[in-house]
Amino acid sequence: MLAVLVSIVITTVAGPPGAGAAPSPSVNLGPLRPVSCKTLPSDPPLEAPLYAQNAGASPMADGWWCQLPHATRMPASFVAVQRELIPLPNLYGLYSTTYAPPTPTGAQSGGAKQSSIVVAPEVNGAVTPGKIQRSPAPAGGRRVALGKGITATVVAQGRSVVVTWPYPSSNVPPYLRAVASITVTGTGVPESVVLGVAKHVKPD
Repeated sequence: MLAVLVSIVITTVAGPPGAGAAPSPSVNLGPLRPVSCKTLPSDPPLEAPLYAQNAGASPMADGWWCQLPHATRMPASFVAVQRELIPLPNLYGLYSTTYAPPTPTGAQSGGAKQSSIVVAPEVNGAVTPGKIQRSPAPAGGRRVALGKGITATVVAQGRSVVVTWPYPSSNVPPYLRAVASITVTGTGVPESVVLGVAKHVKPD
């Protein structure tokens, strides 16, 4: 499931071979800064599923987005601009949050040259999740340590850098047992920045 998604992302944003993930010249990335998880007016309204609430998750309306693993640090010029739930087979879904430099009112978006970072946990949406299916690591990537006991696979092509890792099954809140993996995708952003964001993906 996830490997298919990664290949789609790379295909849609790839530039000339060897282009790397160079940032857009007009984007001021700045250092990574703490960023809080806040609701957006356009959020699909989601509350934690019942099994998660029974395991300690908050029942707050629209609160599930921030209880799932999400970005806690971002480049100084990036803000959350969109969230969407992308259905996957077998009741899984990607809870995707896109971060990008804000676009001034009335200005045209950057289109293909727009820089962005997308954080997307893959979650089993079954009423009572059973054994979690974890997809194999994407082909053609290299392994990178994100933290103690956490190893990610990095795939870089064109302007895209995709970092994927299985979510731990131990030492995490019990209501997150349905999280299978996390993907952080940077477009027009240096690999070091994408990895820095990935290392700071945590639940509230």
